[in-house]
Amino acid sequence: MENCKNIILCGVGGQGTVLCAKLIAAAAMNRGFDVMSAETIGMAQRGGSVFSHIRYANPGKGGLYSPMISRHSADLMLAFEPGEAVRMLPFLKKDGLAVVSMRPVMPVSASLSGQSYSGEAMLDYLKKSVKRLLLLDTEKALRALGSSRVLNLLLLGAALSAGAFSNKEPGKDAIKKEVDEAAAKETLKKATKEIQKTSEEAPEEKTEGMSGEADEAAIEMELGIEDLREALRRLLPEKLHELNFRALSYYEKA
Repeated sequence: MENCKNIILCGVGGQGTVLCAKLIAAAAMNRGFDVMSAETIGMAQRGGSVFSHIRYANPGKGGLYSPMISRHSADLMLAFEPGEAVRMLPFLKKDGLAVVSMRPVMPVSASLSGQSYSGEAMLDYLKKSVKRLLLLDTEKALRALGSSRVLNLLLLGAALSAGAFSNKEPGKDAIKKEVDEAAAKETLKKATKEIQKTSEEAPEEKTEGMSGEADEAAIEMELGIEDLREALRRLLPEKLHELNFRALSYYEKA
């Protein structure tokens, strides 16, 4: 089991991808992990493509030498927009989890050229290409929360509820389902049960020359909702805490 977590975040300028990356990094640092991150800046302010790389590991055990994630090695992708999910898909590992907002945002190039863009083709491609895919109808969720500014916390909370920040091995069955605000919780619940079932049924592997220290370190790699809430308290003004806490817990499994 790996002692390093690789996370890709992608979206367009103004969606909160950079803040989301900072929250994850802060939560990991508060737990004492080694953390490295890299992100795009500049033209992202105009609605351009934004992405962040986050890597964290146990001190001295994860082999973190670069903040950049290599292709086919990301454990988790948080995609704020379908087209950006397709753009960054080569970084996701074969059994990695992709949490994607179904709400499309027209690219600047399409807007300038007058072309139409609905995101449907991107969603279809993701369904065919990603084994563990969680599509979220975040537009309905944002309406229910009464704010369009907490998309980042919705995606982060959904990933947390799906077990993306734990060290359990992913289930064999794909998570492929379009979800609205009611069905999302049930989907996450089933996904978590499948992950636990697969982990329990898998035969125990014994590696010669290794002690239980690696397993203990892997368990310690987990981040929980309280870790993220504490990071929120430190990074955001107090008046924003309640709304962001609700968004973070919106998809929490029952």
